[in-house]
Amino acid sequence: MIIAICDGTAETIYATAPTEDEAKAALWELVHQFLYKSNAVETAYYSATELEDYFGCVVVNTEENPAGFLRG
Repeated sequence: MIIAICDGTAETIYATAPTEDEAKAALWELVHQFLYKSNAVETAYYSATELEDYFGCVVVNTEENPAGFLRG
């Protein structure tokens, strides 16, 4: 399972999926919805690529590192 976490929004937004591409696609859709509802005029209509460039994200493969990223 892959977890993708948005790095630059005021709210914690994350998505999970079996692959990195699917997790990122789901994440950027959630970020888009958050920005649209927040009336973020500048970024609400960015594409997934633009959102990733603007906000950044952390991707964790829980099979390779099960819960280790939560420690310390």
